[in-house]
Amino acid sequence: MGVYCFALKSLDAGGIPAKITTTLIHLKVVKLEYLCFEEVNEIAVLLCLLRSSPNLEELEILVYKVDEYAEGQASNFLDVQEYSQLTLNQLRQVKLQNISVTRSEMEIIKLLLKKSSILEKMLIKQAPMKENIKNKVTEIGILKQVTRFHRSSPRAAVIYEDPIIS
Repeated sequence: MGVYCFALKSLDAGGIPAKITTTLIHLKVVKLEYLCFEEVNEIAVLLCLLRSSPNLEELEILVYKVDEYAEGQASNFLDVQEYSQLTLNQLRQVKLQNISVTRSEMEIIKLLLKKSSILEKMLIKQAPMKENIKNKVTEIGILKQVTRFHRSSPRAAVIYEDPIIS
């Protein structure tokens, strides 16, 4: 299942529930393309989808960056969210592409590692340097941050892919 950013916008038209009324028990793979982590509503839709998908095994997100101002709003939104009822007990693989290491992106990574009890692999592909030049974050810097995050799965491997090499 691939969902584009504009499709998520249609879901947030009437306000975003914490969870969809019908549990998506057959949903095992989700691929979200052009998800804007700077947009509060798109993060809310992502969290709603995660809460409603108890059997999700694979999650792939292609990140789209809009602007810095909105990113601050999104990371503040993530600070106040309640995640005690979010469980990702079947999630085995996560692939995050075009990451520019914003605070909201790192909070999502932290949440996924904390709530995924059988996670095997998280692949983080950094954004090309022209889009990531301001952050000047290296592979070591990203991995240093991510290794400090609590992991529910002792087998969770975090793999970083440099955009220059890929």
